[in-house]
Amino acid sequence: MLTSREPATVLAALRLWQRQLAREGLAFADGFRHFVDEVPLSEPEIDTLCDRLNDADVERDIA
Repeated sequence: MLTSREPATVLAALRLWQRQLAREGLAFADGFRHFVDEVPLSEPEIDTLCDRLNDADVERDIA
């Protein structure tokens, strides 16, 4: 289980990544070893992931 700080940090990092993608395009991901065999998420896909993480965070708080 994640602490409350961990998803907050992941969400912030995803939004920063999304902004850089908007500025620089996919070339921004060059040099990140995570994307040698994978294509980074697009801006809309990041929105969807952030929504899913926020929903999971709310569900965790309710449980």
